[in-house]
Amino acid sequence: MKTLATISGAAAVTTTARGRTLKPADEPARCSGNVLNVILHGMFAITADDQNITLVMPRVAGHYYAAGGFGVERPLRLNGAGPLSYTLSVPGWKPSRPAVSDRTDIVVHDKGSFRFDTEPFCNITVPATSKVFRPSVANRGKRHIFAGTPGVASEPDTIPMVYVFQYTYAGGLPSLGNLWTADPDGGGAHNLHLWAAPPFFADHAHTQEGLEAFNNLFDPNLGLKFTDEQFEPPVTNIQCCGVTYPEILSMPEARLQATQRQSAALSPVSMSAFRSNFLGSVARTQAAPMFVSHVRTCFNIWVME
Repeated sequence: MKTLATISGAAAVTTTARGRTLKPADEPARCSGNVLNVILHGMFAITADDQNITLVMPRVAGHYYAAGGFGVERPLRLNGAGPLSYTLSVPGWKPSRPAVSDRTDIVVHDKGSFRFDTEPFCNITVPATSKVFRPSVANRGKRHIFAGTPGVASEPDTIPMVYVFQYTYAGGLPSLGNLWTADPDGGGAHNLHLWAAPPFFADHAHTQEGLEAFNNLFDPNLGLKFTDEQFEPPVTNIQCCGVTYPEILSMPEARLQATQRQSAALSPVSMSAFRSNFLGSVARTQAAPMFVSHVRTCFNIWVME
C-alpha cells in the first residue's frame, strides 16, 4: 500500500542531466479544458450499451445520495414513490461503448432480469464512453467477495473502489438536468461527483443490506451474499486528467472510529458545508479518516449480457 506521503500528489518534479523535466509516476495527469469527469462514490449498479451507461443507485437505508461539484454536492431526495431519474447531457460527445471485463470489474451477466426502472432510489443516464478509469482498487488476494453459488458475479483480482467516466465536450456545457451545470468560468476539467454511500463505517451487516438492495433490482432476486472477508486498504493511482487525490481519497466510509484510522490532511474545499455534514465533526479538525487497516466498502457492480 502506498503511504499518504506517496499518494499526496505533492511529489517533487525532477530534471534529467539534459534538462528534460520528468513527471512523477504518482502525479495526476494534466489536461486542457473541455473535459468532464463523472466520479462515482459508493454503491452503484452499472449497465451499458453502445449509446448509454445507466448508473443505478440501489435504495439502501442510511445511504446518502448527492450529485454535484466536489464539496458542494446537492442532496437527492425522493418526491414520490418511484425512483428519481436524471440524464447527463454532454454536447459534442460521440458515444463509445465501455470495455468491461470479468478480469477487471465485478460483473453480473443477467441483464435480462434487471429491473432498474422500478426498484432503485435513482437512475442516472450518461453517454457511453470507452474512457473508463479505475483510480482506486483493493487487492482481493485469495479471499472471496461473495458466498454461495459461484459464478453469479465475477471476482476480479483487484476490486475497483472508485470509477471515473471521462468525456470531452464542445458547443455547450455539460449538465445534469437542474441539478448541476459545468461552470462556464471554470478552467481545466469539470468534475461531477455522484454519491450513493453511508456516512458511517460500513460493517458487514450494512454491506449485506446494500447487497440485498442490489439483489432486489432483479426478478427473480439474485441472492448474492457477501463473505465476511475484509480487504486491504485501496491503492490509488490517478491516471485520468483533471481529478485530484483528495477527490478520490474522500471515501464513502470516511467517518471511522479514531482507533482504526490513519489521518490524511483535508484540502480547503473539503471544509465545505457538505463535507462537514457528511463526515461529521471530525471534518472540522483539519484531519479526515481516510484509511483503516482493513476496509469494507460498497462495491460497484456491472450488469451486462
